[in-house]
Amino acid sequence: MRIDKNPKRVLRKLTQRYLKNNRLLNLFAISGIVLTCILFTCVFNVVLSVNDSIKSQMIDEIGCSDSGSFDYLTLNQVEKLKQNKKIQSSHLIYSLGVIENKKLNKNFTATTYYFSPEHFKEYKNLKMSSMEGKYPENSNEVMLSTTVLKQLSIEPIIGTEIDLKIAFQEHVLDKKFILSGVYEYNKFEDIQLMFVSDDFINTTNIYENKAIYFLFVNLKHNINLAEKFIDIMIESGYNNNENDRIEYTINPVYSKHMFLENGTFVVVFLFILFIVLSGYLLIFNVFNISILNHIKFYGQLKSIGFTSKQIKAFIIKQGLYLTGIALPIGFFFGYLIGNILLPILMKITEIDVQISMNIYIFIFAGVFTVITVYLSLLTPAKRANKMSSTEAINMNGVKKRRRFDISKKLHIHNLALLNLLRNPKQFLIIIISLSLMPIILNLMITFVCGFDYDSYMSRFVSSDFIAAHVNYFKSEYDGNSVVDEEFIKYIDTIDIKEAGTIYCDKSYGRIVDSNGFERVKEDIFHTQYRNIDYDIDLYGYDDFLLSKFEVIHGELNKDVLKSGTSIIEIIEVDDYNKPDLSTMRFKVGDHIDVYYDNHFVKTYTVVAQVKKISNFAELNGTLEFIARLALSSEEYLKIAPTPHKMSYIFNVPDSKLREIHSKLMEYVKNENESMRFKSKLEFEKQYEEAKNAFLIPGVFCAILVGLIGIINYINVFITSILSRKDELIILDKIGMIGSQRKTMLILEGVFYTLVSSITFVIVSSIVNLSALKYVMDQLWLTKYQFNYFSLFLCIPIYLIISIVTPLIIDKVVMKKG
Repeated sequence: MRIDKNPKRVLRKLTQRYLKNNRLLNLFAISGIVLTCILFTCVFNVVLSVNDSIKSQMIDEIGCSDSGSFDYLTLNQVEKLKQNKKIQSSHLIYSLGVIENKKLNKNFTATTYYFSPEHFKEYKNLKMSSMEGKYPENSNEVMLSTTVLKQLSIEPIIGTEIDLKIAFQEHVLDKKFILSGVYEYNKFEDIQLMFVSDDFINTTNIYENKAIYFLFVNLKHNINLAEKFIDIMIESGYNNNENDRIEYTINPVYSKHMFLENGTFVVVFLFILFIVLSGYLLIFNVFNISILNHIKFYGQLKSIGFTSKQIKAFIIKQGLYLTGIALPIGFFFGYLIGNILLPILMKITEIDVQISMNIYIFIFAGVFTVITVYLSLLTPAKRANKMSSTEAINMNGVKKRRRFDISKKLHIHNLALLNLLRNPKQFLIIIISLSLMPIILNLMITFVCGFDYDSYMSRFVSSDFIAAHVNYFKSEYDGNSVVDEEFIKYIDTIDIKEAGTIYCDKSYGRIVDSNGFERVKEDIFHTQYRNIDYDIDLYGYDDFLLSKFEVIHGELNKDVLKSGTSIIEIIEVDDYNKPDLSTMRFKVGDHIDVYYDNHFVKTYTVVAQVKKISNFAELNGTLEFIARLALSSEEYLKIAPTPHKMSYIFNVPDSKLREIHSKLMEYVKNENESMRFKSKLEFEKQYEEAKNAFLIPGVFCAILVGLIGIINYINVFITSILSRKDELIILDKIGMIGSQRKTMLILEGVFYTLVSSITFVIVSSIVNLSALKYVMDQLWLTKYQFNYFSLFLCIPIYLIISIVTPLIIDKVVMKKG
């Protein structure tokens, strides 16, 4: 017989034959690796899917996926920039002015554009739900949205003649168009586009030599885009200074930090670390027990000349072979479970779920699983190498630490306990494995059960309903984003108990440029504060809304406010509804000189400082205000040049809440899609979804960790009984009856359950009453209350496993014996 002298081939064959003859090892090792791979695949599936969902939603909102654009160019500038080699592809759109027909209301702006075919195709796919007809080809053809046509009282019929007025700079073009196409947006857009043809620009003089072109470009890599855009400008012959600068816009999809680059990276890292430790615990234990049970075999390998390096390679090859089998199974179930968990997690956000089929999910999960397996194998391999061949061959698996007096009567429970303590380190690992699930489960259930409904609702809900323009809820409110009067009239016809309006006179205020904040329009309230002119955030409140405020200092008297000399300051609050004193700018009794458009309006006296109420004047953006102030609506209407109804807030009978919610949904959908509302029901739903978003993934992780512990436990039991098979047969021969043997094995399992139960009750209680209580006390959403049920729920489950497992294994082993 020819002997193979190639060490690598010998090692490969030996590994294959060893695994073939140790199917039990394969089963437990593959189970552990599969569970580890499932966890990693779940995490990366959720993380990358969330990342892709955020990116996709931003692209949908913007309407393009290009790297960015060079803005307001002349045709000559377009031609120069397009030649740059850094630009992989480009396309043009033309900005041609605003439609100013009188029938159009102020709920949206209608603007005129020409889109290149490539840009229009992407815009259509991202923004439009339906389209009839065709994109304009002739100079007199136009394509409009159903929203604009409805406002103009024109039927959406292809071929209809339409008179439109287009305002461009100082020009107003009055022209007859023929409707060539009609489209409908996926959702309401506050900027409605009218599309014209390329011929329209060529035959219209007002656009000649004007900077109407936007060059959208795609670069090779969408990182450091600002630097790349500046380089393109300089290379094209333009300097990046004030006189020769070309404006550009970076696509926010690539300029904003995505999910992975945010603070959530730390959470993901900790979760990965947790999985590595859990997987390590199981895989290490499987191979450690395998080596202990086959230590004589490793001693024989050493005696015939195997080096330490070869034995280490032999053990690692076993792990890698089994990993190759386990990975596809783990990928499949991990991806499947991740797709189930993702919609549950995403319900607490306003992000539309997009299941990712990103190859990196499986690459990252595979790499981390292999790393975990490799780390798990290092200690068992070191242990196999550490022992000499003589020690290994003579080893029987029992550490002689103390002598027992066998002259005394040895009870079954003493014998069971001695069997467990044969290997104290192995016993400790199993106790830790079994304790992890109840601890995690208890912490998670205690945390979620601590979600306080009243705290959550009081944070977000100040009334049953708030109605406003769609831009208000997107924090993009301006003077055009007002509550429609018809909407208010409709609300007043339904069964409402009380209602009030918040008035605001605000358009643009300040915007951010390279020099900081600069006022671009003077049509805003302002005042002198410490000799500096600041904008003030001034509102008018109806009586119903004024009565909702909680006073910090002073006295809120509605009659005094209506006198026309008094004003109140609204103070920011923290998560616990405590006033943020650092935002106070005035004191009760101070006199405030209010200006509008640099003209003095009136002097008011501060009569009260009140806590800000959620959903009352929630405005953000680029406006920089020194203070938020409020007047009675009667006084506000007298001094504000253009007072707008910013929001309409109302309460309804509790029994009618769902019915009225449904009616308003129908109205918004069918009558006025620019209007929106939020109701108490939505926040109640968000509260339940927030609880589930923590509870379901937490319980899922606890179950997986529990499976790891149970597999470890069963593995230890099987290998322990198999290693003691001869010993059990001898006991059987010398008079131990079957019921005694079974009792002994059951007691071993019960001891595991007893010790692990004591461990996880003590550890969980300590962690609960210290760390978890501290964290929950810091959160506004939760109130700490210890939950014992989940702890004691695990004990009967473990008890059943500890009784059933030994009986099954004993039956199989003794049958073979």
